[in-house]
Amino acid sequence: MRRHSLALALLAGGLLMPGGVLASPVIDEADFALITEVALTYERIKFENDAHVLALALYWEGGSTGESIEGMRRIAEVIKTRAALNRPDFGGRDLHGVVFHSHKSKAGKGASVCQFSFACLPSTKRAPIPGQRWELAREVARGALRDVARPAENEVAEYYLNPEFSSLRSICWFKTKLVEAGQTGRHIFWREPKQWDQPRDLAAKPDECVRYDAMVEQQKRKVVKKGKAKNQQVAKVKVKAKKIKQKFASNTRR
Repeated sequence: MRRHSLALALLAGGLLMPGGVLASPVIDEADFALITEVALTYERIKFENDAHVLALALYWEGGSTGESIEGMRRIAEVIKTRAALNRPDFGGRDLHGVVFHSHKSKAGKGASVCQFSFACLPSTKRAPIPGQRWELAREVARGALRDVARPAENEVAEYYLNPEFSSLRSICWFKTKLVEAGQTGRHIFWREPKQWDQPRDLAAKPDECVRYDAMVEQQKRKVVKKGKAKNQQVAKVKVKAKKIKQKFASNTRR
């Protein structure tokens, strides 16, 4: 028991001595072997946990829709990039925190919004279906964790979307707030603007934004029209009720 405690203490950086002094005690070969074993076991467990979480994200974000291996690798790079940035809005530096990060919807009503949509599904519904696509997602995830190479600065992406499954509103936001970093497979990848980027031409409104604005205006007109129709119906009911009341009063006087 003492040896295990010693190993854990050394993994944390040493032993805390009286007076708050951090010391690294002299250890024998047996203790060193144990420390090494504990460290390797911890690394293996962490790797397997990270690989499973990353594979889940790759499976649902791309693998289940037939995304290419290259596309899945780049999705994995986005998730790794978010973890490396260690930003609260991305879920911190832990891959599990990034993949399952959520925040309260601005629309209210207590609803949560997940940065990876599958993460908001009940646990029973986000379990992968065993088969070739799940095994491919696992393989790509493990390879991505072993790969320490970083893409070029202008290819580092924090976001991506699949236009086939994205709303006009989402595409409009991406095109007006972010910088495109290329397309791989079915997904288009995006990065946050950098200092060296050219100023955005605000006059050139993306087609998706124009179509989205038109759709919103059409919905507003429908609401107004529906409101007017309802008001007219209420007015007719009031007129009818008034006539009935007048007729009843006339019969009462007789």
